[in-house]
Amino acid sequence: MRCETIQGTKELDLWGELRDLYWSFYIENKLDQVKFETFVRNVKENGDDDLIRALVAFDNKRKKCEFNDRFEWLTLKVNGRKYPPIDVQDAGLLCWNDPAEFKYTPAQLSSYGFLAAPVDDDVDVVRQHPMIENCSMVCSLINAKRVCGYASMVRCSCNVQQVNLYFNGAKRLISIPYAQVRQDSTKKQLSVISSDFRDKLIEQAYFEVMQNFNYDSQGSNTAIDTYRLIGWMPLVVELDEVDFEYVRNYYEGGAVISLGTHSHCNASNTVLRKNHDYVVTSIHEMNFSICDPLISEKPIVLSWDAVQSMFHLIYINWDPRNFYKIYKKLHFRYNCDTHGRFNSWLNKPAFDISNQSKTDQKVYIVFENHVSNEKNVSSVVAVVSTLKLITECERGNNIGFQWLEFTIPAQCSRIVFYHSETTLNCTLHMFHNSEATKVSKWNPEMSENLAIIEDSWTPESSPGSIGFSPTYFKNPAFQFDVKCTESDHLYVNINVSWNSKNHVILEVYHADDYRYQKPIINEPRYSLPPSCCNEVLIDTNTKYVVICQTSEKSIHANMQLAIKAQNKNAIVSLKRTTLKYGGLRFHNKKELFPIGNHLKVPIIVSRPTSLHVTVYSTTGPLKIQCNVSVDESQELLVQDEGFISLDNRPYILPKFRAKPSTLMLHIYMENSHGNKALTVEIGSDFRISL
Repeated sequence: MRCETIQGTKELDLWGELRDLYWSFYIENKLDQVKFETFVRNVKENGDDDLIRALVAFDNKRKKCEFNDRFEWLTLKVNGRKYPPIDVQDAGLLCWNDPAEFKYTPAQLSSYGFLAAPVDDDVDVVRQHPMIENCSMVCSLINAKRVCGYASMVRCSCNVQQVNLYFNGAKRLISIPYAQVRQDSTKKQLSVISSDFRDKLIEQAYFEVMQNFNYDSQGSNTAIDTYRLIGWMPLVVELDEVDFEYVRNYYEGGAVISLGTHSHCNASNTVLRKNHDYVVTSIHEMNFSICDPLISEKPIVLSWDAVQSMFHLIYINWDPRNFYKIYKKLHFRYNCDTHGRFNSWLNKPAFDISNQSKTDQKVYIVFENHVSNEKNVSSVVAVVSTLKLITECERGNNIGFQWLEFTIPAQCSRIVFYHSETTLNCTLHMFHNSEATKVSKWNPEMSENLAIIEDSWTPESSPGSIGFSPTYFKNPAFQFDVKCTESDHLYVNINVSWNSKNHVILEVYHADDYRYQKPIINEPRYSLPPSCCNEVLIDTNTKYVVICQTSEKSIHANMQLAIKAQNKNAIVSLKRTTLKYGGLRFHNKKELFPIGNHLKVPIIVSRPTSLHVTVYSTTGPLKIQCNVSVDESQELLVQDEGFISLDNRPYILPKFRAKPSTLMLHIYMENSHGNKALTVEIGSDFRISL
């Protein structure tokens, strides 16, 4: 890396050593103490104020280093170049990247054939260059200059210009050694037109990071670009969704506002350009003074009604510190392989925000996608009640920022989750006013009133609907119960998600409904993922069975089942069970071909065991009745009255206990049948013989 300065090679070496110390500590997680102490002595001997200030900043920050700090360093790369979270005031002559060439369109190159240092232009206002499609960035620059100035954005040191922009969850440093812009023969420059050359440095830093050195800009929007420049939180809202009071409240609270036209303007709109952003310089009563960044000397005055009819979007950037006293942020990574397995928020990155105070507390959150090569990535955020599995409010877009403002009642909490369509890093910014408002990564294992289990349908299991009785019992089944000392009844929410487009039905039965004839959910129906049953009233301390039934005979898909009790003191237990063989350990199966109307099947039991008997027809409908006796005696262990049709359901006997003996299963058919076949399946705790 080559970055000469007028101070000479020795001082340059010290700046290089400081850069290496940053890298060693934050990236490699180590620091050579002897080397560091030697560096401190050399800096003291040199005596340069900027170098001393930069060393003090490094030393102070490393002593307070936490997870967020290290994450910000580990995510410092964009397009292969390094942008560390260092303030320009502490950057001095630090250089983190080799110089690189900008890319221009053929028209730009032919008109501006020379390179020169950026200089001040002889103008009174900031204007967009007509050959650069960056109206949103220039609007943002006009806004930033008006409310913040340059002190926190740019610092010029000899031949190294330092610029701060906000991206990847932090204020980051862009170092520009030997800054140059393209210039024509009359010394007009291809850059933002401004009386202060620092505007051109900001523009160049922006193009380096956000456009990968490409001056053939594809555009952005002013809300996002204003955040990049000054870190104020962005809002992008369609104008037909807000009223004047909404806009005025933000404006009077110190926000900066811009407007964007649609890709097609109204035929009567001859004043505005399509797909173009405009700065709102002032609002008086209900009149807006609007500035076109291409001709910023000539403001337009429009009424609120005209603004709503002529513009499509309103961009608002506001400083939450004017409204909230406390700021926190959390960094995380969204991984599609992990977090995108199911169409359910339960496997998404989620955060528990609790209000431990005695009053309601308002919270404002923003999720910021880190910069990536993938553009227009859609993402969604939502707030979930801690007592339910359904969202209370939800927002989604493809601009890289999601925001929500909501109130948490006293002594309550809310869960906020994030979803993206691609793998990326993300930052949660949270603003609030009470120290009693806490935020932490949500862990479902910490909630005893929630149970989650994962399973799958596979081609080998060949599940099917109730109409295919031999395969119905291969559908995934689960047993759950809810323990609660406060009530004999409570509501539960049941949610099943799966990663296919197959239709699934959710069925819930009492565990003692051994024939699964009386579902406790009314009007079950097939649905695409997810399938939800909310506020299902159940008895506590009672076992239930959930069946996740698919309409397909052959399916290969993973699934996730979640059950949440609407009482935070309840304890939900959930485990896998099987319908087939009654969920018992040992399985016996026998094919029968009846000749008369009475069949006997001996069952040899060698030790006490539970037995579950299922009979179904494999060749067509018929009606049967079953019972079980001890040997050939008249003592019946199980007796079932009435004939049951096997046209669409199996015949299931109640589960029963048996002592060591030879039992006899009696199968009676209502009529004699030929060319019919029956299958008997018996599940048991211990081995038996048929």
